[in-house]
Amino acid sequence: MKMTTNTTISQEELLTDTKTVTKGLETLKSEHNGILGSLLESLKSIKKEGVDSNLVEEKAAIIRKSLEQIELGLGEAQVRHFSHIRLEMD
Repeated sequence: MKMTTNTTISQEELLTDTKTVTKGLETLKSEHNGILGSLLESLKSIKKEGVDSNLVEEKAAIIRKSLEQIELGLGEAQVRHFSHIRLEMD
């Protein structure tokens, strides 16, 4: 019986941690989207001026890659959350 209690606590902690991570990733995603928007606006201006845009394009590519990783993390967190809910229902 003690083993079940420890397992339940671990599952509750996992759920709490997953929610915390999800909130952090959502915030990070929002910040990255803002940065990407600013970079894309800068890119438009730079291209109008005929200036070399390689650096800004590289930064935008890095931010896009980070956003992909954040999305992956959010997806994994959602799967864990739904798995926990499913375990509680069983």
